Amino acid sequence: MNADRVNPIIIESCAIDVHEGNTILRGVIAIESLHDLQVDDYQREELTAKQRESIEVALTKGEPLPDLELGMRGEHFREVKPGRVHLRDATYIIDGLQRRQTVLRFLSGNPTASIRLGVKVYINTTKLWEKERFHVLNAKR
Repeated sequence: MNADRVNPIIIESCAIDVHEGNTILRGVIAIESLHDLQVDDYQREELTAKQRESIEVALTKGEPLPDLELGMRGEHFREVKPGRVHLRDATYIIDGLQRRQTVLRFLSGNPTASIRLGVKVYINTTKLWEKERFHVLNAKR
């Protein structure tokens, strides 16, 4: 993807942190942007219905889920208004594929549900960096 992306990934309630040359965005992903997140081959296969059950229970109870970790392979983002950022380059799920898939399934049966899903977005990542981060986060699973 490039800076001319038609459907940007929308991050709301966003804070931008720049430290030692690294940029990280923290906020809440707009639910409609979940469909536009990319998945690379370092991810595992989707969980079974039984394995997704605890995530579905949390959604039914309105409990918060852990944040997704995302990597944007580029540096094109724009704050369109205070606290609302559009990611313009391809953005990949590093950690949270199962949560994203379960939320999308849950919403298909509960379209009026109000879900806020936090995100941590690393800017200007590479596939190799994302893969290493994925393995670090999932080493104990």
